Amino acid sequence: MLVEAGWQGTPELKMLCGGEALNSALAADLLTRGGELWNLYGPTETTIWSAALRVEPSLLDPPSVPVGGPISNTQIYILDAHGAPVPIGVTGELYTSGAGVARGYLNRPKGSKPFSALRRSARQAILT
Repeated sequence: MLVEAGWQGTPELKMLCGGEALNSALAADLLTRGGELWNLYGPTETTIWSAALRVEPSLLDPPSVPVGGPISNTQIYILDAHGAPVPIGVTGELYTSGAGVARGYLNRPKGSKPFSALRRSARQAILT
């Protein structure tokens, strides 16, 4: 919206993008308008961010910018339907675990006790 409205940005600006997949074309445009661009990922079941990546021009080849690596005290896994890790480049489900995952969020029947800190994990959407 800002870009379409003619926003020019400023060289010292640090831009944080999150909420949806960051389109590579938009990322390239934003990189010309500010000092730093960060792609942030965080599902509803976790704190605001679970993963972060500083966007560089070399990351703009795919249709969308990669999610990036987990932040401190967070683990991210791509698992198959059996809960096993998938090889690099294979589609799977994104699992986030660690200190930022809400206790007892996934499959929580009303009134149940929250998961223990060691077992907290939130199943996410299929990656493509």
